[in-house]
Parts: sequence; structure tokens; C-alpha cells
Amino acid sequence: DIDAERAKAKLVKEFPFNSQRKRMSKIMETNGVLSCYTKGAPERILEICNVIAINGQLQPISTEIRNQILSQINEANQAGLRTLALAEKQNVNNPAEKSLPDEYEKDLIFYGFVAMYDPPREGVKEAVEVCKEAGIKVVMITGDHPTTALSTAKTLGIAGENDIVTEGKQIPTMNTDQLVKTTVFAR
Repeated sequence: DIDAERAKAKLVKEFPFNSQRKRMSKIMETNGVLSCYTKGAPERILEICNVIAINGQLQPISTEIRNQILSQINEANQAGLRTLALAEKQNVNNPAEKSLPDEYEKDLIFYGFVAMYDPPREGVKEAVEVCKEAGIKVVMITGDHPTTALSTAKTLGIAGENDIVTEGKQIPTMNTDQLVKTTVFAR
């Protein structure tokens, strides 16, 4: 019962998603205890976690475990799935009005990630083909992970086998020729 679950916790503070942090967090109060719940780009969430929950037991995240998780995330992204990681920090301090997310988003417990298929809207592939036949270069701009973006772009006929993805952070360093040749922009 989603409503009953929501009634158990009170929102104390929210740190909204932004493209630099690639995550969002909520400080929630349940029975007088404050916890920070964070979700976002899996590689960014892993950076701020030092513990993992495995079969209900908490243990430090080793390099081996971290690499296994990143490999699984990469496999999901290559399959065109969007991924989102989930983490928590228990017993956090009460946030002051001007507190920063970095004060809460560190030393978290990594709970896992979800992989979701978000299919392109009906008719998009056909519209891309019509544009190409008309001599229009189609460019895809998305907030998705670069690997997911490229997989989706290939499925839609926007990108070919040898195309690469440009991330938003790379754009300021690119020249006009590089920008014109790019067909997929991610994040």
C-alpha cells in the first residue's frame, strides 16, 4: 500500500537532481530518525557509497564488488536499458536551511540498481527514416548514459556502427567540425 508507506515518513529536505551531481536525495524522518535516500546515475552513486547490502548484511564495497557492479551496469546500458542506482544513509543530522547535499551524500549504503526499458515513442523510427530520405541530418540529444544513448540511436537508425557519443561536458572543448559530425549527445 503505497499511501500507507508514504504516511510513515515525513519529508524534511530535498536535494533535487541536477546534471552536475547526476543524483537527487531526500532527507526523510521515520519514527524520529532521519535518513538520506539517494538515487541517480549508478557510477555516481557508487562513488559516494562505502558499504553494500548483500542478502541483508552490510559489508564494505571492495574494488572487486565495485567492478562487478559497474560491469553489470555496462551490460544493461549496452542493451539499451536505463539504469538508476539506489542508496541510503541512516541516522543523519537534522539539515539546516542552508545545508549542502555533499554533507549527506557520502558514506552511503549501496542497495543496488534497476534497469528499465523505456521504448522510443511509436513512429519515431519511421519519422527518422522520413527525415533522412528528405536529406535532413537527425541528431539525438538525451540525458541518458552514453552507452544507452548509442544503443537507442542505433535502434532508431540515427547512429551507425562507427558513431560515437559526445557527452555534454565535452562540448566546450569541441570545434565546429567535430560538433557537426556528432549525431548523439548524451548527458
